[in-house]
Amino acid sequence: MLKIAIPNKGRLSKPALALLNEAGIKVESGRQLFCKCGDIEILFVRANDIPEYVQDGAADLGITGIDIVKETEARVNVLLKLGFGRSKLVVASPKNSSINSKKDIKNGLRVATEFPNLTKKYFKKIGKKARILKVSGATEITPYLGVADLIVDLSSTGTTLELNNLRAIDTLLETEAVLIGSKKYIRHSIATSLKSVIDAKGMRYLMVNVPVKKLEMVKKTIPSMESPTIIDLAEKNYKAVHTVVQSSQIHDLIHNLKKLGCKDILVLSIESLVK
Repeated sequence: MLKIAIPNKGRLSKPALALLNEAGIKVESGRQLFCKCGDIEILFVRANDIPEYVQDGAADLGITGIDIVKETEARVNVLLKLGFGRSKLVVASPKNSSINSKKDIKNGLRVATEFPNLTKKYFKKIGKKARILKVSGATEITPYLGVADLIVDLSSTGTTLELNNLRAIDTLLETEAVLIGSKKYIRHSIATSLKSVIDAKGMRYLMVNVPVKKLEMVKKTIPSMESPTIIDLAEKNYKAVHTVVQSSQIHDLIHNLKKLGCKDILVLSIESLVK
């Protein structure tokens, strides 16, 4: 039985569940520690523990943040970027301090973070020595309490930093949710299924009946993935054209197709798309 570990709470939990469900893995979420979906077992665990569970073989695959993978230095393969949970791991200083950029950082400053390994690497890279204080939450309050001069924390919009009178002065890395696998998995069919759902987002299936004399012009007009599908119709003066286009292009595309004499335009949503 294939075991997939996903976050039991936090910013990655609901999107991970939604993606699995869209890919046909119907997960019953709740207070349970695991559930079975056919021949797949879903494990609900802390996002921070997932890389090590996958590394040690307790789970075959896992969904977590690339920041956590890098922090734990787990020996796993990143199989797929999942497109949600995007944020930045930043160094931030109090607004009332004299530290406006990394150039202002001096040796011996106290830095609070949930990412001590990545923080150590950052300060080594910029050639500064720091006193790193590992915390398990509420990192933003540590400068206010007087226990830290800087913090290293995740920031999505900067709003939380702003509310706590902090400002980002440098970025360590950009992160998002990823599907990881143990070292025996270089690729996996689950990754293909999830990618098909991700690739389908923002895409639409377009069907339109095109006058034969305008077919070549329409083929140039439609921004298809590769080449549109052309189908004969009972009405010999028309051909059916099927293709996949971005949803943002639909409005202008329909307008242009109508001008070319096309009719019976149908636009459908796509659940999955395997390229």
